[in-house]
This record gives sequence, structure tokens and C-alpha cells, in this order.
Amino acid sequence: MSLNDLPQGNEPIQMEDSKHVGCCCCKSGPITCRCWLPKRGYLPGETLSFSAEIENLSNRNMRGSELKLVQKITYHAQSKTRTEHNIVWKDARPGFEREDYWSDCRILLSSMYPSPFRGTSLIDIDYELQFEVDPGSLSTNLVLALPILIGTEQVVPNPFSNAIPLAPPIGFSVPPDTAHALPQPPYGYNSYNPVPSSEQPINACAVQPPQTGYPTSPAFNPAFTQPPYANDS
Repeated sequence: MSLNDLPQGNEPIQMEDSKHVGCCCCKSGPITCRCWLPKRGYLPGETLSFSAEIENLSNRNMRGSELKLVQKITYHAQSKTRTEHNIVWKDARPGFEREDYWSDCRILLSSMYPSPFRGTSLIDIDYELQFEVDPGSLSTNLVLALPILIGTEQVVPNPFSNAIPLAPPIGFSVPPDTAHALPQPPYGYNSYNPVPSSEQPINACAVQPPQTGYPTSPAFNPAFTQPPYANDS
């Protein structure tokens, strides 16, 4: 799957959410979290950069925050569906009082299946970054989920894939009994300029053979005198 087919792969992601801590009769100020990614689509081997900021206006200290990269695989059958969640990567920060920051947190994306998974309709694969803020006991976590896309390298067709090889690859030897089987380039072509010899520019600096006044053949040389034959007797 090429990311060129997914225009949303180059779009940045920014998400914000907040929640109040406590019951209805004694609510405190909100906990607000903002997080963002520079883009949505990535390739295996690429590094993802995550940033977030947390503002705590409640009357309690936060227990901490956690970031996870989660892979969700859904299997479809005729009668039922099963989903499993795998944590690919995670990290955490300790508790804080009023504010905390995740600044340019780098995640190296190792070998991963592409998402969306287009190999079959029986399996769906999704990835998302889950960012959680833990306000402590008697409260649920504040959770933000940022979906990401995992593509594959786009293979560029080689325009010379059908060209005739002019020499064996460097670093590999050709057995003597198979050297004659190597295909030869067509007449008038060379490995540096694949243009017919009749169309190649003339080298004005080439050394020309010396010219004489007469042809070298004695039949066309008027100054040549046939020597007398020796008498056999």
C-alpha cells in the first residue's frame, strides 16, 4: 500500500479533550490535554514524533500520564468477529501538580503490517496512539486516541529492466564454462553511450592513418616495375 494513494497521510493530527474530576456536587476545574502529530502516514523504519501538553485546573495532583502505540487486529468470520489489541510500544511519565509536557517524543516504527490492510477482507489492521492521563483514585482516565497509517515503500519501475546486460555484476565471478552464454550487446552499442555507432559524434582528435600518393597495390602503381624472373636454368 503506497501512501501516495492516501492524501490524508500527509495531514497533521491535533486533538484536544478535557474532563472534570469529582462527582456532580463537588466538581473541580477541568483537566485539559492537547496532543498532536506532524503527519498521519508513516513507513516502517521511520521515526514518529509525538508532542502533548496537560493542564490541570482541578484540586488534586495527577498520578501520571502514559503513551502507547496499539495495534488492533479484527478477524471476520461468517457468524462472528474477534478483535485483539497488541501494545507495540509504550512509555510513561510520573505524576505532576499543575502541568506537564511531552516534547518531541520519538518512536521508531519497526517492521509492521500496513494499515489499512488490503490483502483480504477477512482481516482489518489499525494503529493508534493512545495517550492517557491518570487523575488518581475514584476517577477514570482521560484518554485521547490518534489513528495513524502505516504504508509500504513505493517501488519505482526500473526503465532498464529489459536491457541486455553488458557485463556480470561486480563482485560475482562467471564460471568459465558459462561465460559464452552471457548475452552480448547488439552491434554498434557500448556500455557508456547506448547510441548506434552511425549516430555517435565523430572524434575530431582521433589519429588518422598516414596518406600516401598512390595505393599500395602494385597493380595500380604506375611507378612500379615488375622485377625480372630468375632463370631456372
